Amino acid sequence: MLRRSERDAKATNILQMNDLRLDSDTYRVYVHDREIQLTSTEHRLLRYMMEHPGQALSPGHLLQAVWEYPPHTGDPDLVRAHMRNLRAKIERGTSKKYIRTIHGVGYMISA
Repeated sequence: MLRRSERDAKATNILQMNDLRLDSDTYRVYVHDREIQLTSTEHRLLRYMMEHPGQALSPGHLLQAVWEYPPHTGDPDLVRAHMRNLRAKIERGTSKKYIRTIHGVGYMISA
């Protein structure tokens, strides 16, 4: 039982969507086996989005979930800036667009 729970806990540290893989132990993301170093904020943001694939997430929702701001506080420009940096890192050198902007709503990750 202990071995199984250790293995299950280890498995949750890696999230994968097609060729996009996030390793929470190393704070790295792999795209087509190309390794990318993330900041802790970029990691939290990408992890949250990968845990909620196909869902449109508003900047306000992300500020609460990722940055732990109280409701109706924080600056949506903070989310936009981190999203821009994250996109630049994970979409560089590929034609695949992982993070979509849903105008008037927020952002969505899809495989």
